[in-house]
Amino acid sequence: MDTSVPSVAERRVHVVPLGYERDRIVEPLRRHGADVAYLLVDAPDRDGARGDVDFEAAGAADPADTRVDPDALTDYQRDAWTAAAEFAEVRPIPVALADVYDALGLTTTVAARHQASAADGDRLFGNVSTGPRIAAVGVALACMIVGARPYSVEPERHRHDVRSEPLTEGVARTVDLPIY
Repeated sequence: MDTSVPSVAERRVHVVPLGYERDRIVEPLRRHGADVAYLLVDAPDRDGARGDVDFEAAGAADPADTRVDPDALTDYQRDAWTAAAEFAEVRPIPVALADVYDALGLTTTVAARHQASAADGDRLFGNVSTGPRIAAVGVALACMIVGARPYSVEPERHRHDVRSEPLTEGVARTVDLPIY
């Protein structure tokens, strides 16, 4: 991960799906000096077209004024939000995490907002470890499209031994992915 010192005008902007993680969300932001963290919060029935971002609501000082319902989050998701806000500007964005085009579109929209492709723009990073795989694919593709840096965060340990039991159980549904 490129951790060199940014110029005076550029900021380190991270796009991070707010999945079922805490440490893999917060620690890379802290360790690599994030200035802005866009938390992609799952909202399968969100208003707006794929990739639309309400930057005014995302930047609201009061979480109640964002388009994200903090009460719908788990305790550890709220904790990740609060912990990241201690050192970075946190901007929550509703997204359908199971929709690759929504995750891709939001990430490219954030990149455009921060002029990530321009020589004098901000640096954009995408965490592909913290949300569902479909969101990870969308964020990774967006990073490739705009020349941003995707990154993966390996956990220090798993909560259970994946050598003795599988990580998940059952199948809720199968989702077709786009053909490129």
